[in-house]
Amino acid sequence: MVVYRVAHDKDSGKPLNHMHTSIAKAIVGDWGMKAASDAVQIFGGYGYIHEYPIERFLRDAKLGQIGGGTSEMQRFIISRILSYF
Repeated sequence: MVVYRVAHDKDSGKPLNHMHTSIAKAIVGDWGMKAASDAVQIFGGYGYIHEYPIERFLRDAKLGQIGGGTSEMQRFIISRILSYF
């Protein structure tokens, strides 16, 4: 829901809530990595060879955790915002 909320706010031209965007980035990065890791686990050795797209999915998912601010940094931003309340 938070991803949809951020996308809706962006599409409608509303100012983005920093906590919502940080939560969305952290969730998407972590869930993408979990899904890609599970796919590699299911495919076994085939998940690592270049003939199957699974190895690319794993690389892309890891970049999702790192790019745009690491998941750890997103959690730091969230905790900083929550500490004001």
